[in-house]
Amino acid sequence: MLQLAARRFAAMLAIMAIVSLVLFLIFETDKLGVAGKVLGPYSSLEQRELWLEQNGYDRAFLVRYGSWVADAVRGDFGQSIKYKVPVGEVLWPRLANTGILALCVFALMIPLALLAGILAGMREGSALDRIVSFVAVATTSVPEFASATLLVALFVFELGWLPGTSSMTAGFDPLQLVLPVSVLVLFGFGYIARMTRASMTE
Repeated sequence: MLQLAARRFAAMLAIMAIVSLVLFLIFETDKLGVAGKVLGPYSSLEQRELWLEQNGYDRAFLVRYGSWVADAVRGDFGQSIKYKVPVGEVLWPRLANTGILALCVFALMIPLALLAGILAGMREGSALDRIVSFVAVATTSVPEFASATLLVALFVFELGWLPGTSSMTAGFDPLQLVLPVSVLVLFGFGYIARMTRASMTE
């Protein structure tokens, strides 16, 4: 279980690094265009170049990216061009929502998966063992986006029981957590249940 959590954390860090690098590269390809969007379509080339210089965007790509990484490690993610506020003011509330989501997922997934894995391991070869093994394989075989699409189609569009969005920007609504929590629990359940069952049968 700890290995699974460590792998997920390492994958998260790798994704964050790749996404940040790609975003920097995209900005690098059209810096003047970004300056034009900030200053307006009628700004001159000189005004755009001056804006880039004043904000440090005229520095070499690797120097700028390395400086940003060093600041990000200390919790300073720079200034948002769009919102005109520090990135942290936009980021931290959304990370808090992510933390709530992760807490709900682990609170449901780990007890359910451990219980299923233990019961299946104690009754190896039984009908319960076969059912748990089938469900575990099925849930880990279906990609998260596919199960999310199926759940949205059923509970949002067909039955109308749940909201189709989960931004939680206007306040906390438990109903908005049901779909994302269900998708993540279904996907992670199989891994933990199978590992628990395997350790019980050894």
